Amino acid sequence: MALGGFLTLVERLDYDQWSAIMHTGFGGILLVITKLIPKKLARWLLEKYDPWDNSPNLTNGKLLIDEEDVYATLGLPMGEHEIMEGQSSDVDIEFLKLWRRRWNVKRAGPPIGTMDKVILERGGDEHDFITDFITYAIFTCIVGNANDTCHFRISSLSN
Repeated sequence: MALGGFLTLVERLDYDQWSAIMHTGFGGILLVITKLIPKKLARWLLEKYDPWDNSPNLTNGKLLIDEEDVYATLGLPMGEHEIMEGQSSDVDIEFLKLWRRRWNVKRAGPPIGTMDKVILERGGDEHDFITDFITYAIFTCIVGNANDTCHFRISSLSN
């Protein structure tokens, strides 16, 4: 998990980037990580979180978390439609070509371990920044250790 990179990315966002994320409805994660709880606690919670059963692994068991808990705590958008990872057959080929060209990869997606630096250095188009930030947040905070590369199929959901 590239958690350290994600926390660094959040801490280094400029005003325009911060505002763009706040306006998408994903600002709750910024506030929790940087303002509402101590940094060490945020890191500990994210490190203990198990995305496969939606709970932090605690010494004496697990604390089950559902969508309502996440909404109440982080204020992340919660719509009526379930977001599912797309299948290979559902991929928008043009989006995939653009995604890979933008990240300079031939297969899969960009390495998660380098995304934080590239997102900060790149700046540029607000839509691309938001897409990259949200995708990176999903992979570092939710998907966990399952992948070394960031998956374009989740990115295409925000396109």
